Amino acid sequence: MRCCPLVVSAIVAIVLGCDRRETPLTAGGNDSGRANGSCVVELQIPVEADLPSVHAAAAAWSATGGPRVSLVRVGRTTSFEDGRSQVTLGVPGAHCKEVATKGESATCLDHGQEGVTRQRLNQDDVVVESDVVLDRRLLAHPARLYEVWLHELGHVLGLDHFPGRSEQIRPDVSVMTNPAPHGSTRPGTADLRALSRAYGGSCPTRKSPAASR
Repeated sequence: MRCCPLVVSAIVAIVLGCDRRETPLTAGGNDSGRANGSCVVELQIPVEADLPSVHAAAAAWSATGGPRVSLVRVGRTTSFEDGRSQVTLGVPGAHCKEVATKGESATCLDHGQEGVTRQRLNQDDVVVESDVVLDRRLLAHPARLYEVWLHELGHVLGLDHFPGRSEQIRPDVSVMTNPAPHGSTRPGTADLRALSRAYGGSCPTRKSPAASR
């Protein structure tokens, strides 16, 4: 797929446990769906999430030959639909109650979830917004934060869940099992094949530094 200079506007919401998306991507064998060909995906992150493990997970995906994940630190983020690509933090369950009082369209972190990703498409089926909400308790657990964030970034790039449970599939095969697997260090072999199908290796690769867990 041709690499274009446009930046994907994606807001990602990550919730404790499993992921939910407004528009499901292509399922089956971890295929990637509705890729838009951009070589840069930009996400705004709050100051609290400006951590080595968060940047390491983004670098791991950037080194795959798919789009480069660019993280921009801002003072405040939100999970409401507003055309921006953002990562927000919340407490599972309480976050859903909080956003419900606003009466606006938002991605919420429900009970039992570690992360959730919600994407919105335009009329051409191109992702224009991806919302990510993370359980803020992950900030105290860098290793698990890395694993969950690595998984959710896969959704941002267009990957669906890999068939099978986390305990059945090794993370070196796929980090896209549900829930996010433990022991992940980089995207799995199946994830790389899915990215290759979606982006055709058209984006320049970057070396990934050692993961800071």
